[in-house]
Amino acid sequence: EVGAVHGGADRLMSMLSAAVIVATTAASPQLAQLLSRATDLETSGGDTTSGIHGPFPLSTDGWRECVAGWEHVQKKWKSLGLIAHPYPKSAHAHVPACRALAMQPALLREMRAVIGTDDLMLATMSVLVKEVGWEHRWHTDVENAIDRTRCNDTSWTVWLPLDGAAPDSSMLMVSHSHGARDFAQAKLHKQCKVCEGGDFSSLWRRGGQLAKVARRELSPHAALVQLAAADTQAWAFRGATWHASFNNASSRKTRTAVQMHFMPTRCKFRSDSGLENAPELPTSERQRPPGIGVVLPPVIPLQGKASATLRGSGEEAT
Repeated sequence: EVGAVHGGADRLMSMLSAAVIVATTAASPQLAQLLSRATDLETSGGDTTSGIHGPFPLSTDGWRECVAGWEHVQKKWKSLGLIAHPYPKSAHAHVPACRALAMQPALLREMRAVIGTDDLMLATMSVLVKEVGWEHRWHTDVENAIDRTRCNDTSWTVWLPLDGAAPDSSMLMVSHSHGARDFAQAKLHKQCKVCEGGDFSSLWRRGGQLAKVARRELSPHAALVQLAAADTQAWAFRGATWHASFNNASSRKTRTAVQMHFMPTRCKFRSDSGLENAPELPTSERQRPPGIGVVLPPVIPLQGKASATLRGSGEEAT
């Protein structure tokens, strides 16, 4: 089968100039489109709704200080005077070097352009350090799917590789999937959330399954794509896009990146039932109170006033 595929390479490349055969350990190779630029997904019919934007260059100055600073906050929370462990996606709030990356003017210009308003907030920021052999299952980011009634299609995620990114250490996405009512993880069963072992065949196979579902239920243009990742080159995608991540780098290098969620300030991106109660104080028996359930996720409004977080009942937390 491999010989047959390579034998028809000229014809294949004329049809999909950005397509590559993704080598896996499966019996048959998996075909994914290596996406060098999001405009490659536009069709002759003028379809520009793939949900993927980029790449666009950004500064990564100070990224080592960001990574080290966030690690320090997580490990030294008590000595820094924090009552509870920081919200795990709040590097922008606690580390100036991270905040500088997330709020650089070039990035804010891109977000204002794709979202279509100046009234934005930086809702979350994660620091992602991924070893070779690591993969993250297919999923939908929950931050982008809570407030569908007012914020559908206006929440965007930005992935900025800082060091070690390459086409074989990147992200997979199903284009045109952001309109789905179901999370990607609800469409697939028996996924490991974070997988190790270096056999990535199931990741592409499951991505192919999701692409078929998306073509049937969402758009005939839906496709399994692999970002042609490179350091300093950011990609943005609509927040509810089905995606996965992997590091199969031939360089055997750890990949470091940051990821941010941007959305209009009217959007609510977190549902918590315990936010009405004050965080517990540390005691000698319980020196580390629970953090994620009782700490309100910090956001940075770029203009306007950020909305309250939703409680589990659907009411606004005060």
